[in-house]
Amino acid sequence: MSSPAAPADDRIVAWPAWLEAAAPKLLYGAKLAFAVALALFIAFALELDNPSWAGTSAAIVCQPVLGASLRKGFFRMVGTVVGATMAVILTGIFPQSRVGFLVGMALWTAVCSFGNTLTRNFSAYAFALSGYTLAIIAGDSISEPGQAFHLAITRATEIIIGISCAMAVTGLSEIGTSRDKLAGAVEAIGREILGHFRDLLRDPASRVEAGPDVRRALIARVAALDPVIDQAIGEEPELRQRVAILRDATAGLFAALTGWRIAESHLVHLPGDEARRRARPVAERLPEAWRAFGPAPSGSAAFDAAEPALRSVDAAAGDRRRDLAAARALAGLKPGGGVSQRLLADAAARLALGLAAAANGLALLRDPARARDPGRGPGFVVADYLPAVVNAMRTFVSVLAGLLFWILTEWPSGLGAVTFLSVTVLLMAPQQEKSGKAALGFGIGTVLTAVLAAIVNFALLPNHESFFALAGILSCFLVPMAALSTVPAFAPYFVAATMNFVPLVGPTNQITFNTLSFYNSALGIVGGCLAGALALVLIPPVPRGMRADRLVALSLRDLRRLASGRWCPRPEAWQNRLHARLIAVPEGVDPVYGSQLVAILSTGLQVLRLRGLAGRDAAGNRLRGALERLAHQDVDGMLAGLDAVDADLVGGPDLRVPTAIQVVRDVVRQHRHEFGEG
Repeated sequence: MSSPAAPADDRIVAWPAWLEAAAPKLLYGAKLAFAVALALFIAFALELDNPSWAGTSAAIVCQPVLGASLRKGFFRMVGTVVGATMAVILTGIFPQSRVGFLVGMALWTAVCSFGNTLTRNFSAYAFALSGYTLAIIAGDSISEPGQAFHLAITRATEIIIGISCAMAVTGLSEIGTSRDKLAGAVEAIGREILGHFRDLLRDPASRVEAGPDVRRALIARVAALDPVIDQAIGEEPELRQRVAILRDATAGLFAALTGWRIAESHLVHLPGDEARRRARPVAERLPEAWRAFGPAPSGSAAFDAAEPALRSVDAAAGDRRRDLAAARALAGLKPGGGVSQRLLADAAARLALGLAAAANGLALLRDPARARDPGRGPGFVVADYLPAVVNAMRTFVSVLAGLLFWILTEWPSGLGAVTFLSVTVLLMAPQQEKSGKAALGFGIGTVLTAVLAAIVNFALLPNHESFFALAGILSCFLVPMAALSTVPAFAPYFVAATMNFVPLVGPTNQITFNTLSFYNSALGIVGGCLAGALALVLIPPVPRGMRADRLVALSLRDLRRLASGRWCPRPEAWQNRLHARLIAVPEGVDPVYGSQLVAILSTGLQVLRLRGLAGRDAAGNRLRGALERLAHQDVDGMLAGLDAVDADLVGGPDLRVPTAIQVVRDVVRQHRHEFGEG
């Protein structure tokens, strides 16, 4: 029974809970402020002419997640070196042609925007950096082409100092958690897939209706593992050397989803009692460990809720061996139940192989010595070139318009504005339909930061001349701004504030308090950010619905090439291409797009299998002819041709062709519209 004092005790406990939630954010702000101060101190000590770029780089690279900070810093270094080199090359090509240099700069930023959109995660950041590093150097070197090499070295040095300070402060002050987060997510998703598949075989009638929605949500969660992998390899050097295992684990989860879908697509067409009868022999052959637990709850708590045996290193490696053994047992299931039993057994074996790859990834995360390197890692696959081309055009037009405005107005701060226009467009354009809103928030945050920078420059700094006073004053602003940048509602404004506060203050070895100079510089930075936001609003990206439609249409085109025999890739290459498109499905679109891509993935695998099994006799010619009907979008003709081939094989001992035909039939019947008119 509660005492009357209990409510008062609850109110007292509320403060530590609030403090516990705020402490990590404030700690991140303190680390960022210290990294900025350290970068400025080194730049001052080396008497570099623009130390604010060192502080700015430290603020940009410092991230709340250790792996994100280290990976971002590494790729920022790469992009800085490439951008500085390109500045020297352009100056050498156009030593006396300002127009040629400026057009070359606009083209280079467009190329970088293309690469920035085409690649993913932190590797994309290197392209953005190489684009606006050139703009930074051009702002100083265009009036003095003979100093281009010296300025490139100086600016690159300032930026790399800031990057190194941020990486050092973050790396020495934090123990990364991305490895455990990734392990928990992989295990939770694998357990859920396995639990749902097991329940499907136990009672097909009760699972087939809810299955598609659950599977679509799981597809999105598997796709979301990609940036977490990048964070994990940023924290752990040994993971970077064996990243193919983690990519293979993601592919394995997609393969497990494909196996689940194949089984469900077959059972959904059968009456309830018949579906249970056909699924029972396969359900009984599942390993005992598969039947002992249900799906783990989704979310970050899933890993903590897992049973101790499953969380141990031995269990992670043992799961892989168990899943491989299950795949072998299911593949060797006697074909007494006919095509249905063979199809379900093959689907379960595919799911087992996928879970084995995921378990191998878990073994790498928990005990690298137990993980087995795959024979060949998935290569880089471009899901769709159109969004990258459109973003390149948006960037080129935006930067060229900014340069024309500077030339026509002869604005002294025009090149500075173009620099920050380039920064805004290059960083925000890959966000696609969110880019305009994000850039507008970035611009508003920069305006607010300019007001704070004016207060610092003209109210606080004139009475404090030491470096420690400067660092303390900057920290008083940077700590709360960085902390607020981790709050989703405030992030669009305070990310910009954190990035642009140091260049707006403009600290130098010999600090001057020239009001006109500050206003010109601040107007260039603010104007550039707002111009970038305006450009991204006026020049829209490819709509998300069109991007999703194109991913499906491109996949259907590739499927027809498989069906016609014009393209015969290895099954792994086909899977990698479809996995890249599954990851590229835009957020916020109908989840059915993911389901359609999984259907195309499973159909393509069976088409490759059928073409490989088709002999050079009359039956093989009929089978190839039936598949070619799919290439001409003649679904009825393809199904009739497959039915005829299947009728000829009734009673034969080899069930591989009838089983693959049945999979194609099941999937195509569910997606007749896409396969017939896509």
